[in-house]
Amino acid sequence: MKPAPIPDSLREEAESALEEIQPNLNGEILDANQPALLNLFAASPFAARLARAYPDLLESALRDPVAKELELPDPETAEDADFARILRHARAREMLRIMFRDINGLAELPDTLHDLTAFADRAVMGAAHWHRSRMKESSPTDENGEPVPFVVLGMGKLGGTELNFSSDIDLIFTYPDPASDREEAQSYFIRLGQKTIKALDDVTADGFVFRVDMRLRPFGSTGSLALPFSSMEGYYQNHGREWERYALIKARPLGAPTAASTELTDLLRPFIFRRSLDFHVLEELRTMKAKMAHHARQETLEDDLKHGPGGIREAEFILQSAQLIFGGREPVLQQTSWIRALDAMVQCGKLTDGDKQLLFEAYSFLRTVENRLQMVDDQQTHTLPQNETARDRLQFPMGYSDWQEFVDALTMQRVSLQLEFTCLMRVELEAEQEHPEELKALLHAIETVGQQHGDDVADLKQVFEKMGLQDGAEKPAQRLHAIVASTAWRAQNARARHYALSLIPKMIESACRQDASAQVLNLLFDVLETLLRRPDCMALLTENPPALNLLTELTSRSPWVRTQVLESPHLIDELLSPNSLFGERTPEILQKILQLALPDDEDDLEQQMRALRQFRQSQTLQIAACNLVHSKSLSDVSDELTWVAETVTACAWELALQQQLQRHGQPHCTVDGQRRPAHCAVLAYGKFGGLEMGFNSDLDLVFVHDSDGEEQMTDGEKPVYNEYFFTRVAQRFIHIMETMTAYGTLYEIDPRLRPGGQSGQPVCSLHYYEKYLEEKAWTWERQALARARVVTGHDAVRAAFEQVRARVLCVPREPDELQQEFVDMRRRMLDAHPPQSEHFHIKGDPGGITDLEFMVHYNVLLHAGKHPEIIEPTATVMILDRLAQCGLLDTETTEFLRTCYFSYRDRIHVLNLQELPPHSPPDEFADERKKIRELWDETFNLAT
Repeated sequence: MKPAPIPDSLREEAESALEEIQPNLNGEILDANQPALLNLFAASPFAARLARAYPDLLESALRDPVAKELELPDPETAEDADFARILRHARAREMLRIMFRDINGLAELPDTLHDLTAFADRAVMGAAHWHRSRMKESSPTDENGEPVPFVVLGMGKLGGTELNFSSDIDLIFTYPDPASDREEAQSYFIRLGQKTIKALDDVTADGFVFRVDMRLRPFGSTGSLALPFSSMEGYYQNHGREWERYALIKARPLGAPTAASTELTDLLRPFIFRRSLDFHVLEELRTMKAKMAHHARQETLEDDLKHGPGGIREAEFILQSAQLIFGGREPVLQQTSWIRALDAMVQCGKLTDGDKQLLFEAYSFLRTVENRLQMVDDQQTHTLPQNETARDRLQFPMGYSDWQEFVDALTMQRVSLQLEFTCLMRVELEAEQEHPEELKALLHAIETVGQQHGDDVADLKQVFEKMGLQDGAEKPAQRLHAIVASTAWRAQNARARHYALSLIPKMIESACRQDASAQVLNLLFDVLETLLRRPDCMALLTENPPALNLLTELTSRSPWVRTQVLESPHLIDELLSPNSLFGERTPEILQKILQLALPDDEDDLEQQMRALRQFRQSQTLQIAACNLVHSKSLSDVSDELTWVAETVTACAWELALQQQLQRHGQPHCTVDGQRRPAHCAVLAYGKFGGLEMGFNSDLDLVFVHDSDGEEQMTDGEKPVYNEYFFTRVAQRFIHIMETMTAYGTLYEIDPRLRPGGQSGQPVCSLHYYEKYLEEKAWTWERQALARARVVTGHDAVRAAFEQVRARVLCVPREPDELQQEFVDMRRRMLDAHPPQSEHFHIKGDPGGITDLEFMVHYNVLLHAGKHPEIIEPTATVMILDRLAQCGLLDTETTEFLRTCYFSYRDRIHVLNLQELPPHSPPDEFADERKKIRELWDETFNLAT
């Protein structure tokens, strides 16, 4: 932001400072920068003092306004005092440069914060390097005889690369475990740490560099000044507290990345970011937030930009608490920078773009004001000034000529930030329980199960009824009694028991707001029993009433959802963020989400398989929730389920392919004397190929490659025949997809459409596949091509398959012969699965989906030779549209079949979510069934 005109109250002071230093500045530089220098001196008496003391440094900063590397003196000839002077002069130049650019609107806030942090990094590591080079003691060494590195961990805003202008710097000193004497090593690094602090913190005639705070180290002020990595790890494993995890989010090894700094980061990560959603920390965060809110309400803090209401601390708390809770599951959230963490929150669906914009604008405004306050006199202050001159000094570089105008703008940002803080954190300082007396009775009844001679179930039933459960409390009472009397309940530790006891009354209250509340509560108690093994999930639901209410709604509407949650309790995590739960899903978004979820270690197949399964489960649950709560359309549900399957298939195939490429190299072949690479692809058939996936669909897949000719071998160190290579890729892919793990399987793979069916080879060449389809395939195999498409693989194979598909589908066919083949196929299916009189099988019975699809595919095989455009789409309704466009079906018939197809499939989706077979009452689709049978007879000349 550009400054406003300098107020009259400051102009004389600024002009006096400029006049005093004018003789010491180059005339051209002075003329070019005079207005900006007046702004600088008016806003910052500290800058004016530095300019008077070091006019050469000011001129250097104006002549070459970029950061300078530290030029360290020769440690053999220079003294510590020489180094201290150089360091302080470097600081003076850098502060003048940064203030000049910031106050005059020549740098954005991120640039200013970065430059302040970068200088601190150079100063700290320069001091450590200088003093280490002058130490007379021998350096501790590692097992290779190399000096053990001194690792300085930056904390707080220094670690987050967002240091403010006059900030303390929080440091922790550590080092890899040495091979030499450990006590001597610790003594060595403690002395080095002391010298480093002194070089930065001592006030000399040239001032200081940074005030250093070491209180965040293990055991605080009473702990050792420097610790080896092993002691750091032991401390955080055995003594680390939640606030230390919160603080370590911003921990960053200073200086250029090294093997030692990477080792330290890897060592700390498991303590900071837990793999499962960590809601044990919620109580600590609630306490911290409550203290902040109480503290912020104090009248004396209204002018405090950091700790007051709508202050910087609240903006930081919003993101850091989310990072602490979700960071283990969402690696993208493992950011030290607040600004980068804000972007990451949007990427993983924890914030909307609107939230991001509001938070960034408020945070940027507050941090800019904070810096301008501290630039006045190089003081670590966050409080708005009270006297008029000091207010003028702040308002004009912020771009305001009136104090009230500035305060209004600041208040708007703080109020919006405070509202966002309250909404996003949802912390209730004085939570009021419904039914307080009944709650006491409930807890007493639970705690005394099995300890009294009365009727425990009757006591629970009575409490349930008083809490509003009026439609049959007997079964829920029996269910809860069984849970509380179980071994699993007795095995709970105090924390888990606390969460369970907090969750039970909330479940009762949530169930009472539903129809058939007793039945819903019974279902919730099923979930509770599973969650006894997952206290973190119990904490999530306890702390997040909207998540519990959503779980209640979904559970009451869909046994399928309940089953998914019971089998994979981690899915409860998905209920916490409505933005991601009900957010947009496209192939691009899904691919991005999956890439963020995959582990960094590309060789860790177990973790990759886990990430794939969790991705598929979470996305499928989200789609089901959208369908149940927001009545998402059938087309959208099928599209999204198909896109999820495509994303998983592509990733699993790439994992399998890369593993074999690393082992054996790239397959090649020689065709007509030309050596070329050979590639492979995955073909999808059926519902997957037709973009018509359901919640329980398996995947009909065929694997093909384009290897041909001679010398079909890979080019790696361990060459193998291409056929073997592609077979191993397919087998590895199927292993990734079908292997049962603790997180279940991904998808069942149906191989019946490959040549030879289940007994055929896993992979075949396109050349063989085309010949098989032309000469040996059954009609139903050619029919299946109507919904076949490549879902992943090389583009060359994709294009070649499309040509094969077109040639096979477009072969001219004799209508009478084709009709008979379709009628015979359908008859065999009905003989194998005859209709049941008591219900209508929506897919397989006469008049159902199979009849409809057969008619569509018959028309494709019959007419594709003259109308090749009808084979372009693979979805049934899109094929219907093409048939109508080509005049092969009349509009009325097309619209009927389209409507009927959607109705059938929508009903199957509903039944899937109810965990019911695809059956309907005999009279539900009577008219549709009759009309389809009439069209069947007409299509295949069976009408009498």
